[in-house]
Amino acid sequence: MSQHERPAPAPLKGGYDVDENAIRFSNYFHVLRELVHLSCGWLPLVPRFEDKLRLGEHLHDDARAVTKVKRRLYELRHPSDYPGGPGAELTTLLDAMNATSTPQAYLDVAYGTVKPALARAIRTHLDALDPVIDEPSLPARTATSWRSRTPGTARRRASSTSARWRSGCAVSAR
Repeated sequence: MSQHERPAPAPLKGGYDVDENAIRFSNYFHVLRELVHLSCGWLPLVPRFEDKLRLGEHLHDDARAVTKVKRRLYELRHPSDYPGGPGAELTTLLDAMNATSTPQAYLDVAYGTVKPALARAIRTHLDALDPVIDEPSLPARTATSWRSRTPGTARRRASSTSARWRSGCAVSAR
């Protein structure tokens, strides 16, 4: 290689096409919107004040994330920002959240099943991200990243779901 030749740049990852990105953001939108609506409904019934504060913080973060995801959906689907309907698997997950009958049952489903599934989906999306090709999606994706890691002891679903949600597992718009 001569002094004036540059090395070849690394190939771009490619990532997802516009339609696949829109489907993924639509799924994020449905999950986050449902989390916001149901958290608003369960918030007054949560017995401990400290838990109300924490759920309120998570609710605020999730609502901000909904806004950012919806904005990105609009950019991907202009002139229509309609997110489309959730698929059968996602509908089942959302129905499980809607079927809860107590604040603790809601927290168990939201923080033991739904938010970890959302985190996995976002991680998969981020892993395929090409920051050059899909740079406009980066702020919306980072808006939906977990505020903090879930402690290893809280990964046991049955008895520690409330510990998981108390540990700060929320979707963050910061």
